[in-house]
Amino acid sequence: DPNCILFSVWTAGLEGWLPVHRLDTNTTGAMLLAHTPEDARMLIGQFARRTVSKEYICLVHGLLDTEGVVDAPIVPSDGIQKSRVDTVNGRDSLTRYSCMCTYRLKVSLSADRMMEAASLMRVQIMTGRTHQIRCHLAHIGHPLCGDVKYGGKRSCCMTSFPQMFLHSSRLGFCSGSEWITIADPLPPRFAQTLEVLSQRAVARRQA
Repeated sequence: DPNCILFSVWTAGLEGWLPVHRLDTNTTGAMLLAHTPEDARMLIGQFARRTVSKEYICLVHGLLDTEGVVDAPIVPSDGIQKSRVDTVNGRDSLTRYSCMCTYRLKVSLSADRMMEAASLMRVQIMTGRTHQIRCHLAHIGHPLCGDVKYGGKRSCCMTSFPQMFLHSSRLGFCSGSEWITIADPLPPRFAQTLEVLSQRAVARRQA
């Protein structure tokens, strides 16, 4: 399966390296691999204890020009049904977000004129539920751009999103007595999308 992490590791010439966590299909960015089973157990333990720092950058629909926390239990996706917030049956799930930049754009839909908006967000997940960011941001009314599963077939800002805009930008973990941070910049296609939004925006505000 070309979408499988192990397939990607193999094609990158990293046979023998062991993924210790997962990224959703079409999520870009930093990911941790272990070189030995001992390293894998150490890193998996840190994920289980929630001591790994996980930061993402995403583009969402609408104006979300604040910072906040989504503390809403999630029933994880079973591969068929999508993840959903459920305060009775869900597992504890915590997401922190802050705004990096907002874009207001004028778009044309048929004969009508309307304002569309998007917000570039920095997100930290304190838990690791399947589709947590996608589920939580859709829950508060700001689904990810390009995320058909949680946001429906919405387009944004006159720009087509063949891939959801979600990037693993920074990971932090402990190696022995040293804290290590791995950072990964936005891929060119995401950077180009933001440049297009900046050019078309009738109002742009940097947070």
